[in-house]
This record gives sequence, C-alpha cells and structure tokens, in this order.
Amino acid sequence: MIFYKFDINKFPKKITGPSSLEGFIECKHFSIFVDDLEVFNEPEFFVYEFFSALHVWMNNQDKENSFYFASMDYEEEPVIAYLYDEASGHYRFDSALKHADATVSFQDIIDSYQKFKADLSDQLLKKYGYYLKLEK
Repeated sequence: MIFYKFDINKFPKKITGPSSLEGFIECKHFSIFVDDLEVFNEPEFFVYEFFSALHVWMNNQDKENSFYFASMDYEEEPVIAYLYDEASGHYRFDSALKHADATVSFQDIIDSYQKFKADLSDQLLKKYGYYLKLEK
C-alpha cells in the first residue's frame, strides 16, 4: 500500500483559477511510504502541483502507461514516477530523490490516489475553507 503523508502550510491569498493553486499550495514534510518503508521525503513540496499531475494521469491513462512527474522547482528528474514494468505488470517507484526502491500494483496506485485526494480535500476545507474542485 502507498501512503502520502503531508501537512499543508501555505495557501494562496487570492485564487484566480485552478492553475493558480499549483505553485502556491505548499506542504511541509511530504513523504511517500510503500507499506512501512519511506521511499520519498521532501521538507517543502508543492503538493497540489504533484496531485494535479497524478489526477490527470489517473483519469486519462490506461493501465500500461507510466506516470512521470517533473517540476521546474527541481533540477533532477523525475521528482516522482511510477514506471510500468511490462514483464511483471507492476510499477516501479522512481525518483531522483528517492530513499528506497519499491514496486507497487496498479490497484495500490488507485487506492492511494483516492486516499490522497480525500486527505488533500479534507486539509484544504478544514484549514482554509477551500473546496477542492477537480477537472478530468
């Protein structure tokens, strides 16, 4: 199971549209765990930028496409990736900043995405009164 751990600590004062959120919703201590193993940790991270990319991939891809997230805030790539392995039918977690290797199933990615979306929505609503609106 994949688990995203984060705590939003920066939110834009003025929202002009969904794209204005990407570079301004920041969290401290963004971590990704696979089972109990921490595979990724960044002290400051634009959580909505990553979530937006993951959301688009989850809603517009077939199972055999890899996910690759890069950001202009990082020189090294990928920041976060789930690379499809045709031989096993699973995905290999990858990052230029990774702490450990991990392999996950597509169902793990789906389940963790749903939990990530719920946690992000919950934090935005409780801390900032913002209702997360998602486009496909």
